[in-house]
Amino acid sequence: MAREAGFASWPKLIAHADAVAFATRHPDFAATGEASVQHWRCGNDIERSLRVAGFAGSFQMFDDPMVMGPVPALPDDDYWAVRAAFAQHAFGLSAGDAGQRQAVQRRALARLNADSELVLWCEADAYDQLFLVRLLASLRSAGSAVCRLLPIARPGWPTKKGGCGAAD
Repeated sequence: MAREAGFASWPKLIAHADAVAFATRHPDFAATGEASVQHWRCGNDIERSLRVAGFAGSFQMFDDPMVMGPVPALPDDDYWAVRAAFAQHAFGLSAGDAGQRQAVQRRALARLNADSELVLWCEADAYDQLFLVRLLASLRSAGSAVCRLLPIARPGWPTKKGGCGAAD
């Protein structure tokens, strides 16, 4: 069927269909093509579709399942230690694996600054919303990074485009 439609393979047809579906759901969104744009998501489920649709930049996966386990109001280092201990216990990760996963996320968060252009891809469920809160809380030191918040799989919902500072 894919070849009859002019595609080299079934995956190429699916990639095209994904790109068309995305463009239909977000008709006013234009991929900037800028390598400096950071796409943030609490998983990697949409990265392939975004790349197929022509999005450039880095794709940051924040995979700490904050809907599970303790999420204490502690200073950053203490908070991350509690979350690492939970991940080790809940998912059978070694201390090294849990630390490495967190290190990647913490480095990405630390690189955020006033020059950052972020696109946050979130849904309305608790997993995504807690990711969003954690990411926005991490922006305190980022000044007024440019941020676009896009709801996923909700055609017609408005998006916010503007600053991501505390006053926004």
